[in-house]
Amino acid sequence: MLRFASSDDHFVLVGVNSGAGADFSRAEERILHLATLANGAGAVATLIIVVDPDAELPEAVWRKRLAEARARILRLRFALVTRSSAARVIFHIMEWLTPAQVGKTGTTVATFADAVEWAEKDAGHGLPFLVEVYRQARLAIEDGSGSAQRLRSAQPT
Repeated sequence: MLRFASSDDHFVLVGVNSGAGADFSRAEERILHLATLANGAGAVATLIIVVDPDAELPEAVWRKRLAEARARILRLRFALVTRSSAARVIFHIMEWLTPAQVGKTGTTVATFADAVEWAEKDAGHGLPFLVEVYRQARLAIEDGSGSAQRLRSAQPT
């Protein structure tokens, strides 16, 4: 299962991939939506994908399509959160498929807290709303909700 939450006001998308039944076409749609919003505003988008140990990983065709969707974001801060070496390899394959571009940074980390710390350092300021967006994505996994949460009113504290 792959679920997302977002804060369109902050150009943030957080996904949690847990267990089987991941809808990678929905992931592609959500990433392209983030690209449209951030690119239109000239903003840096923050995309964090959390991959749980039991998560279904995308096949080659979906790895390529997700890399292409991510490449559409002009200014991107991307973190892959996983303890899985297989998922880290997939991240690096996606990086190879999309050559380094100015305005884009990425990392793999073991915990969501590490991702927040990295993103805040990359941004040069706090991003406290990331925790709430992650909480909403995790709740969607726990309750089996098929709908992505959008937090339009989330404000930094």
